Amino acid sequence: MPAMDKSYLRFCLTASRIRDERRVGEGANDFTDRISEKFSELKVEILMITQLFVEAKYKGWADSSLVREIKKAVRTFRRKSLTAI
Repeated sequence: MPAMDKSYLRFCLTASRIRDERRVGEGANDFTDRISEKFSELKVEILMITQLFVEAKYKGWADSSLVREIKKAVRTFRRKSLTAI
């Protein structure tokens, strides 16, 4: 599994720990819309992660700088989500 996908999976797992799992077949943007409404204090991080992930995924490839940005955004989200639990 590519590093970018692993980072996005970590993001989804973290969101599920704060009581909001990604639904089967739910796209990244729909998931983002739903959880950013519930966790407005994390909205900036949620939108950033999804924007970077979708950009890389639909571009067909992710350069190393984009992968680093996604990893950094997921780390920030995970750290901030600890206070949201």
